[in-house]
Amino acid sequence: MTDDERNHEALFRHAILGDLLSRNLRRGQLRRTLKQLAQQTYQDHHGRSRRVAYKTLEEWYYKYRNGGFEALKPRPRSDRNTSRVLAEDLQQLILDMKREDPGRSARLIVRELELAGRIPTGEVSRSSVERLLHRGKGGVGSRGTLPLGGLLLRRTLAGRCAAWPCIDESGNGAEAASDCFRTHR
Repeated sequence: MTDDERNHEALFRHAILGDLLSRNLRRGQLRRTLKQLAQQTYQDHHGRSRRVAYKTLEEWYYKYRNGGFEALKPRPRSDRNTSRVLAEDLQQLILDMKREDPGRSARLIVRELELAGRIPTGEVSRSSVERLLHRGKGGVGSRGTLPLGGLLLRRTLAGRCAAWPCIDESGNGAEAASDCFRTHR
């Protein structure tokens, strides 16, 4: 979330709380007013309709009272870009497996780790592995594609080239296409 988006969200929150922030409330008025606000639908800066729960409104109110406008800005997650499921050594193993065989899918990586007893069955999702590979640490796409000069080489399970022209290990392109076709028939 950019600073601009954080400011827009803080303005959205401030607009909902509106005059409630500037009034001196008597006992019981805050609760009643927040419950009324929670029953309404609001439109954010993207034009989407949103409803806000009573507890969230109460949280925003006290954040504003204690920290002003800055407190209404959403804070970035402290664990951003870190996996809560995959330990560091397991992440490295997954990346090594992908580098070893770029055609290996995230689903296959998870299955191999489960069968090898490295992770309990069902503990790690395919999407967790895809996110790790997508973050750029893997050097290859999560679907087993290698970007090579605008061409994609996709290895099939049989090891055949599925894209044309084929690229051999030396990096030769179109010249190797006929050889590739003959050798992988």
